[in-house]
Amino acid sequence: MSDNLPPVEMTFVDGAMESYPSEEMETNSIFMGRGEAAGPTSVTDTAWQYVSIPVTTMKYQLSHVQPWNDFFDREQMIAPDGARDAFSRVTRNANHFYHNYLVIAILGSLIVLIINPLFSVCMFFLLLAWSYVHKKQAEAAGTNITTLAVGNLEMSFLTAYALLSLIGLITFYVFGGSSILFWLVFASFGVVLIHAMMRKPPGSDDASQFL
Repeated sequence: MSDNLPPVEMTFVDGAMESYPSEEMETNSIFMGRGEAAGPTSVTDTAWQYVSIPVTTMKYQLSHVQPWNDFFDREQMIAPDGARDAFSRVTRNANHFYHNYLVIAILGSLIVLIINPLFSVCMFFLLLAWSYVHKKQAEAAGTNITTLAVGNLEMSFLTAYALLSLIGLITFYVFGGSSILFWLVFASFGVVLIHAMMRKPPGSDDASQFL
């Protein structure tokens, strides 16, 4: 079925058109609310999809990055001349180094999650449980089934969602989720923002010759 699907084109800030394989779009549609009818058939399938999506995303971004020696060129690292120059640099660098920044953000987030394994594992299984409840609720739609059976225990879907939310809040508190969330944001967006402000935009030296 997916072999006959045309490639899907996406437009980024700089207007460049990029094509994602139809197979990847079809797989990822499950997580964007467009593929519930063809959702995963087991918890194992769901777990594999949650693991494979960042891997597939990383492979795609790595194939479109700008040269890393240009990205980390220390001679181009100069403090901006004020807030306006900093904002201009962020805008232009985000456009030029778009894929590099995504790779940095993904790697930074993975490092933070790896050094906090208990938090990561608990949140991963909570995500699987949430997906399982959502799948069962979708299967029960249009039927007389209004409860979720877990072994010998039955509960409403609303109760299941509330219980998972409570477990998530407790896990977040016990494992210092606020601190982990801070480092997740800093490791992804913070590092990117610092580089984008300090790195002279490509072509800025050529443009200054005409001023």
